[in-house]
Amino acid sequence: MPLADARRVYLARTYAYVAAGKDGLASAVGAMLRQGGAGELDAAALDEEIDFLAAQIGTGAGETELTASLDTITQNLDKSLDLL
Repeated sequence: MPLADARRVYLARTYAYVAAGKDGLASAVGAMLRQGGAGELDAAALDEEIDFLAAQIGTGAGETELTASLDTITQNLDKSLDLL
């Protein structure tokens, strides 16, 4: 079964400002992006749709970037990209 892998990386022009005592905040926010739903889908509906499409979607953040990733079977690529 052919698989597809997609990554989106959004780069910042500078390092992210991190307030004292807030180390790891960008990483936590990046991880939470995936948990909030997408478009008109709440988190539970998004999880169900991702499972139905046999896809995996993840998000993350670092000092200078925000990333989103997608792994799915090629026949579901277009629908999965819509969720990303």
